[in-house]
Amino acid sequence: EILNGDEILLTEVIFNNCFEGLDGDMIIALLSCFCFDDRTEDEGSSNLELQAAYDKCVGVARQVGATMQECKLPIEPEEYAMGLKPQMMDLVLKWLQGTKFSDLMENVDIMEGIVVRSMRRLEELTREVASAAKSIGNDALAEKLLESRKRFKRGIVFCASLYL
Repeated sequence: EILNGDEILLTEVIFNNCFEGLDGDMIIALLSCFCFDDRTEDEGSSNLELQAAYDKCVGVARQVGATMQECKLPIEPEEYAMGLKPQMMDLVLKWLQGTKFSDLMENVDIMEGIVVRSMRRLEELTREVASAAKSIGNDALAEKLLESRKRFKRGIVFCASLYL
């Protein structure tokens, strides 16, 4: 069960093999588009492979939005697709590569609290997508996600309290 993202869109992304050819770290970075909801001036990813996967997800989002519109839901497909925000992808990738949180925050235009909240939501979403992948028989995707999730869930971002 997916609760931390657009479950219809994520299901379509999984079934359209948007994660094919990506390692676990890249998939988690891509999933950040589904749970980041802040407005920022930062651009998308500088990683071409990750940007291509993001573009594929945007295409799926447009298709889902068009189908919803055909079903008389008050949705603009282009606006729906722009709900995927790529601003955290590079940040998440660097975090997965072991970069310290303070170093991560040096060159971004996103407040620390928003990054922490988004990364916590991303960790939950990663767990949910891994569980969904396992449920549909995609054990390879589930394994990739769970392995990378172990490296993702670290540091001050996942401390129980910042006052310890």
